[in-house]
Amino acid sequence: MKHISKLFFFSYTVVALIFIILSITPNLITYSSTPPGYPSSIAIYHGQLVVSYPESNYIYIYNGEGSLKPLINVDDPVYIVSNNYDLYIKIGNNGSLLYYNGSINYVNINKTFMIFYDSYNNLTYVTTENCYVYELNGTSILHKYFVYESFGYMTFTNTAAIVDSVTGYTLLFYNGTNHTTVNCQDALSGMGFTKSYFISGSYSPQGIFVFHNLSVLKLNLINDNLFPEIANYNISFISTTVEPDFIQCLNGVLYVASDEGLNAIDLRNSQVFYSSYVPVYSMITYNGSIYAATSEGVIRYNLNLPPLYNLKIEASDFLQKNQGFSVLLNGTNMKVHRTKWTSV
Repeated sequence: MKHISKLFFFSYTVVALIFIILSITPNLITYSSTPPGYPSSIAIYHGQLVVSYPESNYIYIYNGEGSLKPLINVDDPVYIVSNNYDLYIKIGNNGSLLYYNGSINYVNINKTFMIFYDSYNNLTYVTTENCYVYELNGTSILHKYFVYESFGYMTFTNTAAIVDSVTGYTLLFYNGTNHTTVNCQDALSGMGFTKSYFISGSYSPQGIFVFHNLSVLKLNLINDNLFPEIANYNISFISTTVEPDFIQCLNGVLYVASDEGLNAIDLRNSQVFYSSYVPVYSMITYNGSIYAATSEGVIRYNLNLPPLYNLKIEASDFLQKNQGFSVLLNGTNMKVHRTKWTSV
């Protein structure tokens, strides 16, 4: 039993060393000054960061030094999205939608939930609380789709818009057809692509699904609620401590955030290496950093991946009672004398 207790001590020591390595990972986080209230959303408009403050009834230009310059005075701007030249604004609890390009115009859509810009076809998509998806060009509604029990999150490929719903992923192809490919046990959330991965958030279980093979999106049906089966499709799951409403990837770091806070994930080993519990309401990539609208103002994140160390542990030479034991650490023989380590 004493040998076992020493092994436990050894295991604890290794875990502690790993924790120290991760905790000193260099990062850069800067805060902005704020007007009354907090920023609810952030976007890029004509090459500049713009931030909405519902309590101030303003959308501001953020100049990168923490100061804010008024851009538009509009009542209760709770959510904004831009393709850099057109700015869409969700206002108030009723989900009315405005379009801004030098002047403000109303768009004939109510109950707006979220707004997404598709860089492949230069169109904007709006999801609503009554399960409709609208395809927009300026203020013109080009198409209107009904997606069964749509939860409102979207991302895009070069052939289709992917809409998240309680029943799974529905691909709305540009030719007007659609295809449901994944059957889920609960609504999904933020989605996106990074390198060769398709990544989707999940509320229950809480975390992200990582699709290592994009061809699975074209299959007829995948049951990802059966965890033993997802590996058969080359899908992995990473647990997070925050709900995954927003997903961004930069310099190999996957940022997952919501009003519960933010996790930074190293996709090389599927580990959360940084956590913040400051509520995040919107998040984008801009000029080599991640910018988030939070309860503490605009925060800029620029995290570095922690170094990876290969550690091979082999037990050897278990000695007599009270004489300790030795192990091989990456080929180096280390002898344990109770709580003291020496190389031999």
